[in-house]
Amino acid sequence: MSGFSEKMEILPLDVSFDLCVRNKSPKASCEACVHVCPQKAVSLAGGLEVTDRCDGCGICAQVCPNEVFQSMIFNRNALLTHCSSEHNKKVIVCSALGNGVKREGFRFFEVPCIGSLDEVLILRAALRYGKVSVLIGNCEGCELRTGWQVFSVVEEKVKGYLSLFGLDEGMFVIKRLDHNSLTNFIETEFPVEENLPALKQSRRDFFRMAGEKALYAGTSLLSLYLDTKGGDDEEAMAPKILPRRRELILLMQENIPLSGHKVLKGIFDRISISSTCNGCGECVNLCPTGALDLKVFGNERRIYLNTLSCTACMLCSDICSQGSIRLSKKVEVRELSGQEPELLITLCYNTCLCCFGLFYGSEDSLYCQDCEKKIYASPAKLHLNPSEERGKIGYFEEKAAYKSLPTDPW
Repeated sequence: MSGFSEKMEILPLDVSFDLCVRNKSPKASCEACVHVCPQKAVSLAGGLEVTDRCDGCGICAQVCPNEVFQSMIFNRNALLTHCSSEHNKKVIVCSALGNGVKREGFRFFEVPCIGSLDEVLILRAALRYGKVSVLIGNCEGCELRTGWQVFSVVEEKVKGYLSLFGLDEGMFVIKRLDHNSLTNFIETEFPVEENLPALKQSRRDFFRMAGEKALYAGTSLLSLYLDTKGGDDEEAMAPKILPRRRELILLMQENIPLSGHKVLKGIFDRISISSTCNGCGECVNLCPTGALDLKVFGNERRIYLNTLSCTACMLCSDICSQGSIRLSKKVEVRELSGQEPELLITLCYNTCLCCFGLFYGSEDSLYCQDCEKKIYASPAKLHLNPSEERGKIGYFEEKAAYKSLPTDPW
């Protein structure tokens, strides 16, 4: 595997650096790609960097919420093409197990590591062509052993989706074999049909993949993008729906009714914003997919979320100075129907009754966030008693009258 990529003399990984949260802000906490890379080829010190130690196994692509990585050795579309042939078996084999196993009349699809398989790809193959089998070897003794840990999560997701679609989980089968038992499995499960060699991805497939950027996308999903008519830059920034996520939404559109109040737990994530938000807009400015949007209406600021575009990368939570953003694991299925973005919070332009400064907060907020922390930490030092403030509002309003109230200070 590594020898193959070295002969290519190019990095066997396509990297979208602009989507990496660590390139957006040093406050980002995500390190998933570093933890799973078996070759230690990924570095996040000072921003994302992929060294020439990368062998293109594609494991990093499965743990990155923003789809920053794409293996140039493993062609996702080639697997579906393989499954579409009536002469090929819907069997996926890891390279460690498949090497040296040849059987006339049996054509399996070999991948660098099962950790390079994602739930969307397996679902598409199972729904379109029927039962899909994944055969694995001794993952614990493999140099790509982290791939098994990643694939275990994928397995749970696939079975969860099949159950959600009302389909038999037996459409997706995993078997752990060695070279000898693989041969026995082939002879038992797949009788000889034709003299055909085992199928692997060719060098031609590799170079074709290097020129292909667009993955499968249904035309019906075009309506999922927000309307971007007009020439303003702000209006032209439509949320991105990442390719693999787009495929998953399409599968859900085709297989379950996107209506009612059915709740999806742990499948799609969403964020929530608490009343401690000060409306600074940093989360909106740095969101890699543009899932968050801030709109100004007079003296109000409103923050919206496009659930379809949110990947739960949690950059917004990492950079929030107020600690206002939290992750929720529950999403109603109707939120995936491409309707209007959800209103997360409405902030009003208020005058602080302590420092008389102007700030954004909830409608009934009395203090700006800084003063509120000081007051409730040590109210005696400020000669204020939070429980009695409402009786002093007339005095505070008189003092605050000297301050102007512009429509929006930004």
